[in-house]
Amino acid sequence: MSLGLFQAIARLLPNPVLLCTADGQILAANPAATRFVTHLQAGADLFHLAAEDSDLLRLHMAHWLRSGDPLPGSLTVRNPGGHLVRFRCHGARATWWDGPQPAVQLHMTRLDHTDQFVVLSQQVTALNREIAIRRATDAERERLLDAEKKARSRLQRLYQLTAALASAATLAEVAQAVQEAAPAALNATDVDLRLHSRRLIPSLEPADTLLALAGDTWTDLDKRIPGALDRAAQGEEAAAPEVTTVRALLEADSVNLGSLLVHHRPQDRPEAEHLMAVAQQVAQAVRRAGLYEHEHRVAERLQLSLLPRLPAVDGFDMAGCYAAGTDQVKVGGDWYDVHLLDDDHIGLTIGDVAGHGLAEAAAMAQITAALRSIAMRCGHHPAAVLHELNDFVGRYHPDLMATTCYLVFNRRTNALRYARAGHLPPLLISADGTSRYLDQALAPPVGPVREAKYCEVEVNVQRGDTLVLYTDGLIERRGENLDTGLGRLRDLAHTSVGLTATDLCDMFLNHQPGAESPDDRALLAISFPTTELPPAPPVGWSKGTAPAAAAPQRPATFTHASRARSHAPPARQPLVGFSGPGRNSRPMSFTTVESQVPPAHAGLPHPPRGDHSCCAYSDDQEKSRAVTGFVGAGLANGERVLYFTDTTAARTVTESLEAAGLDVDAAQARGQLAVHGASQSYLRLLPFDPDAVIAGMRQACEEAVAAGYPGLRVVGEMDWCTREVPGAERLLEYELRLEAEVFADLLVTGLCLFDRRLDIAGAAALPIAAHRTHVAAGHHGEGSHIAHPAPALHVTPLHEGLGARLVGHADLDSRPDLAASLSALVRVPGAVVNLDLTGVDFFDVDAVAQLVRAADVLRSEGRRLVLHQPPPSLLRAAQMFPDECSVLEMAA
Repeated sequence: MSLGLFQAIARLLPNPVLLCTADGQILAANPAATRFVTHLQAGADLFHLAAEDSDLLRLHMAHWLRSGDPLPGSLTVRNPGGHLVRFRCHGARATWWDGPQPAVQLHMTRLDHTDQFVVLSQQVTALNREIAIRRATDAERERLLDAEKKARSRLQRLYQLTAALASAATLAEVAQAVQEAAPAALNATDVDLRLHSRRLIPSLEPADTLLALAGDTWTDLDKRIPGALDRAAQGEEAAAPEVTTVRALLEADSVNLGSLLVHHRPQDRPEAEHLMAVAQQVAQAVRRAGLYEHEHRVAERLQLSLLPRLPAVDGFDMAGCYAAGTDQVKVGGDWYDVHLLDDDHIGLTIGDVAGHGLAEAAAMAQITAALRSIAMRCGHHPAAVLHELNDFVGRYHPDLMATTCYLVFNRRTNALRYARAGHLPPLLISADGTSRYLDQALAPPVGPVREAKYCEVEVNVQRGDTLVLYTDGLIERRGENLDTGLGRLRDLAHTSVGLTATDLCDMFLNHQPGAESPDDRALLAISFPTTELPPAPPVGWSKGTAPAAAAPQRPATFTHASRARSHAPPARQPLVGFSGPGRNSRPMSFTTVESQVPPAHAGLPHPPRGDHSCCAYSDDQEKSRAVTGFVGAGLANGERVLYFTDTTAARTVTESLEAAGLDVDAAQARGQLAVHGASQSYLRLLPFDPDAVIAGMRQACEEAVAAGYPGLRVVGEMDWCTREVPGAERLLEYELRLEAEVFADLLVTGLCLFDRRLDIAGAAALPIAAHRTHVAAGHHGEGSHIAHPAPALHVTPLHEGLGARLVGHADLDSRPDLAASLSALVRVPGAVVNLDLTGVDFFDVDAVAQLVRAADVLRSEGRRLVLHQPPPSLLRAAQMFPDECSVLEMAA
């Protein structure tokens, strides 16, 4: 149908007919429509004509456009005289219309007040009003029900937060509970927990590291990380602009522990009372967790102090580690140990005293001490060792029980014999990653069965095999049987190929980082030699090496390792940098600028030879006075002065010297003064190599003299020895050798600086004591001694001849110091090594045995150890054991 046809048909109809578009434009109107309202004609805006009822018309129009069948409706328009004209109409979409917009075809009938349609419309309106009232009532009821539901939900979320905080023991668990449950309890988008760790957990020692930052769960306000707190303070601005923040203080026992920042939408601001209640719960939980962490750390520290330090054994790679249980506060009874029985046999043990507490820890310490004594008597026979240990535990600790495994390895036959007293089987891992459990020779634990019978089994160990001893905490998991844990351990062994003993311990200890470990975990790993062993050195000595130091510790984990060095001594090579950027450049000396001594310094006296001094300072002023006095004297004497820093910046050194009145710029310009970092001297080659440093020192002195200087002065900051620097255990050897190889025949004066504030573990005690001169601040010379606490027994260099002097008493307390001193002494070069014992007032039998072993080491190298002024206790021991002490050469 066309528009013209529509108009022709509509003209014949008696009732008004319209055709209009969806936006209300009239396309066509018949004469009947124009008769009622003259404005109802083509081109007019129907919505405008129905201005008072346009919204209703638009609603009708939408219905009509969606329907192909006529739908009822109504229309009210105003005629030119201002009177309202009402129409009842039926509308439908004009499907025949193909214009740019859809169109509606309306058929209208004028209404009056008696029209039934009007009555029906009024009734519908009244009905709609009633429905609206009922709907409003229902909506109000729904609103109230929703409010009640939300209140119950908030109360439920508060209960969940309370339950989560109550079940959280550690600070990390409390922070996680707050992060997960607090936003829901406070109807917040996020929360930020900020705590003062030092107010939560007391420090156990001055340099104690408290808590690591816990990632996204909480912020430590006591960690001075540049910019961290500023970024945290800008958290509100960094967040979305529609989110605001309120802060609630966390106080417990009148201590401000930190604050809880609540980020929320403006319309969801929490009520003050509700926020205070949540903050109080969080504060109590944080305080409780801090006390738990402190008790846990004290228990772990006590446990670690009871564990032994592994010896160094040539060809073997050993490592031991310990970690407390994740939910243990009391100290445990796990232990491990290595027993050097003789040249060919090494004893190994691991065990666990049942229970946790101080009584169990004390029993563990006594058991390990007794086991060392038993191993010295019958350590070659594991069954006999367990029999005696069972008798000891049953006699002195009748209420305790301990599981243990003792093994002895023969270095010559590669035979490993073992016996178990209720302990889990050791794991033997081959070089290719295959493994098997040594699950035979099982007997009851030591203690409860006085007449228990113990047996032993011998197996062969292949070169490159690794033995892993462990306690039950390593494989036990809640809801899991032991077989599953043992199988998991064997699966893990397949991935251990090529790992060192330390790495192996770390992998086994942390193979399930997210799993809870309810019990303590102790682990001892021993990698057997991969090649045929050379002739064994005397017991307790690795040729040319001291007992190795502890390896780096993981958080809440103690690990230490011992790796024997090669028998071949390191090649001598000068130290300090290269003359060019290439790695193959010629090694250069300590000095970096070649120049002649200024004429103004000609004729000045030489410094005293062999003056090797030490300044162990406790504050920066003391250090500054000692350094400026030492350097100033050298510059005044015309000597070349070299300063090697550790962590101090070179600029800080020069500024300190300039502040003391020294002309640093002029001295540096003429090459008389140079300041270098530790990486250019002591730590140029890692591990620390005394041979290379001594060679570099000699070369530097020779170059200084060749350049016309009367001598060389060297200042060295030695604080790197307090860190875990590879080779730091050879510092004592280096200090002793300096006397014989540098200061005895060269024009060189040295000053070693030690910061006592950094030496928490006492690593520098023996090297400090090895200096024969300790300088006071600003002075230098033999008469400037100051009191410094020294070990019970320490070694100092001899003024004349190759060797050293022992000072103190050699007994059980000083046994480690004696071992370290003798280990350094045997590295002192020379055909005859002299040991002056004038300062030793007592030698016990074990100390005499260590002297014998040291003499054996030197004799195997074609050298001699001569003991001068031996004390009576040593002479008596030589008379009691003439055969064993025959290697000791004594001089009155």
